[in-house]
Amino acid sequence: MFSLAVHGVESSYPVAVLEARGKVSKEDDFLNLYPKRTIGDIKNSAEEGTFVVYGTVTGLVEKDEYWYPACKCHKVVTPDSGSYYCSSCVKHVFQIVPR
Repeated sequence: MFSLAVHGVESSYPVAVLEARGKVSKEDDFLNLYPKRTIGDIKNSAEEGTFVVYGTVTGLVEKDEYWYPACKCHKVVTPDSGSYYCSSCVKHVFQIVPR
């Protein structure tokens, strides 16, 4: 414990010296400081709010696409005669968006 001079006035009250603490990393902030909940906990909760869900990739499915061709309306399209057909827009489209 040390004494502290405030505005030139000595104080006899002891003051603890605290260690310098660095800024918390984003990983610690995100993964360690917030309560953890499962998707089941969130589904069964009546609490409203914004939730962040994270997971660990444990494997990849090979030979399957990780995207699908979509119309600008964001619905899946099917190949048809050199273009694509959007059943949502009920028309053929020539430009697709990978989603």
